[in-house]
Amino acid sequence: MEKQTQTQTQIINSVLETRTLEGDYPVYENASVDLIPLSPDCVYPTALYVLQSHLDNVWCIYERLLNSGINIFQLDGIVEFEGGIIAPPVVELSDGVPAIVDGIHRFYIARQLGFEVNSLYIERASMPIISYPVGWNEVVCYDKKPEEARLLRKLRSGIEDKSEVLKTYYRDFSFLGSNGRRARKGQNG
Repeated sequence: MEKQTQTQTQIINSVLETRTLEGDYPVYENASVDLIPLSPDCVYPTALYVLQSHLDNVWCIYERLLNSGINIFQLDGIVEFEGGIIAPPVVELSDGVPAIVDGIHRFYIARQLGFEVNSLYIERASMPIISYPVGWNEVVCYDKKPEEARLLRKLRSGIEDKSEVLKTYYRDFSFLGSNGRRARKGQNG
C-alpha cells in the first residue's frame, strides 16, 4: 500500500538535519530549504553518468505509483510503497547554479518527458558538493558504473578520490530513500 509518510514541513525539517555519510558534519544547519518545481533544463547534474538499470527502476516506480494516483515528479513529501520509499530529489545552489545532489535519474527521465520535478531546493549549504556541476550534454548512460574516475564526475580540486575522503562530503539521504554513493571496484562504501 502506498502512502505519504512525511509532509512538506516534516521533510524540510528532516533535510535541515542532514549530516554527511560519516555522520559528523551538519550540512544544512544554516541553509534555506524549499520545495519547488524545477525544469530539468534549468538544473545541472553533478555526475557524468546515469545507469540504465536505475532509469528502468525509476520508470517502474513511476508507472506503479501513478496507477495509485501518485506522480513521482510532483511529490510534496516522502511516499512509502512496497519495496521502498521515494522523496523529491535534492538540488543545491552550487557554483551559482542549481545542482542535482540526489535524483539525477528522475531528472534525466523528466527531461525526456518534458516534466518539471518538485525538488528540495537548498541554498547556503555549509560544505561544497564534491564535484562541479556539468551540462546534460556531458552525461552518458551506461549499463554498469564506469571504473574510471574521470567518467564519474568532475571532482573539485583538492578532494582526493578515495572512499574515506568522499564519505566526509557525501550527504546521507537514506531517510529520503537514497541508496547513497555507489562504490567503484576496490572501494568500500
